[in-house]
Parts: sequence; structure tokens; C-alpha cells
Amino acid sequence: MSYLLKAATIIFISFSIIVFTTSIAISEDDWQSEARKTFFQVCSSDVPHSPTACCQLGGLWERGDGGPKDLVKARGYYKKACDGGTESCCIELGRLLLKGEGGPQDANKGEELLSTYCVKGIDTSSTCINYAFNLHSGESGVKQDYLKSKAVAEVVCEHGLFYSDRGCELVGKAYINGWGVEKDIVKAQIFLAKACEKENAEICFMLGLEYMGIFGAEYTVDIEKAKRYVLKGCELENDEACKFAQDKGWK
Repeated sequence: MSYLLKAATIIFISFSIIVFTTSIAISEDDWQSEARKTFFQVCSSDVPHSPTACCQLGGLWERGDGGPKDLVKARGYYKKACDGGTESCCIELGRLLLKGEGGPQDANKGEELLSTYCVKGIDTSSTCINYAFNLHSGESGVKQDYLKSKAVAEVVCEHGLFYSDRGCELVGKAYINGWGVEKDIVKAQIFLAKACEKENAEICFMLGLEYMGIFGAEYTVDIEKAKRYVLKGCELENDEACKFAQDKGWK
């Protein structure tokens, strides 16, 4: 084992000890401060894990965890991580470039990074689902593109670590309304059901109403499914779903 690899191993073991220690000895601020030092040491070295450490360090600087907030440094570390092959950090770099945070705005490069990496199912934050909604609405400096919005949202739906229910919701609504795709109620309900399974209470209730036939003759009426989805929405604390269920005598 090379000296640098040994050093990296020691650093990561030390950081693991720090993580354990936080629960019994030091405050969260102290832990985050130590995390900055540890990630800086690894990021500054030339070892296999250094781009990942740079990405984590960028997040600490962006949020102001363990020290001052500095978007310039955050963007610099995100770029170093992205250039080093940590693709999830290319997403965060794209977000800052698109917004012009931490340096000059470069909307073209920012959108290039987001459109490239948000379809890989590697996002560990809310960046890609926000990008999908911005593509849908044409807001935040993003050109409206229903087809690309649906593509990104579908990846978030299937692979997103956070807000995957919102991805499923957006795809389902795209099929209902024909946003960039042909209208297809069956496909819409498949994705809306996924959103409900991921505990999106509003969509559970909406799906229940669809199976009641309330939104039009093109929807297949299935009272048992309607009841199940409405009660699921109520279980997830949607007040409208609970009221509807009570009015129907389902609850």
C-alpha cells in the first residue's frame, strides 16, 4: 500500500472516530468543524477518495456548517470534485453556475451539467427535481422544455433519493395533460400511483377522485380503488381526503 493510500485510510478512520465521538463528547458545531479539516486534508491530497471529499467540503462551505459560509469556495470545491469524477457534484456545480452563485453566471454550462447528470439517477439532493419543475415552467433562467422536464422527472421518480414522489407526480400530470407526450390516462395513473406509494398524500386523494370518475368520462370508474386511495390520502393526513371519506361513509 502506497504512502498516500495509507494516509487516506488513516484520515477516513480518524473521521469515523470523530463521527462516533460526536454522540458522546463534542457538539455538532465542533464535529462539523472537524469534518471540514478532515475533508480538506483528503481533498488536498491525490488519493482515490479525494474528489468525494472535495464534494463534501463544498457542501459544508455552501451551508456554512462548521464555519463561515462561502459560496465562492463551495463552487470551487464542487468544480474540483466534478472534474475529478464525482458526478453528483457536477449537479451541484451546475446549480450554482445556473444561478450565478459563488462566481459569474454561466447559464449554458450550468444547464449542460444539469441536463447531462440529472438523467443518471445520481442526485442526492433536491436539485434535479427543482430543475425538472423549472424546465416545465420555464422559470429560473431555464428554457421551457416539457419533454426534457418529463425525462428528468421520470429519473427522479425511479431513482431519486429525495422528492421522488414529486418526480412521479410531474410525470403523471404530464401524461394527463399532454405536456411533451401524448395524453395517456393509463400511464398517468401508473405514475400517480407510484407518487402515492411514496406517500404523496395530495396525489393519493387526487387518484381516488380519478377512480370516482369525477374528472371526466375518460377515467375508468373503480370504487374500490377510489376508496383505497382516498383512505390512503387521509392516513397521510390530507384533510380533504379525510372529509371526503367521512362524507362517503368510508371512515
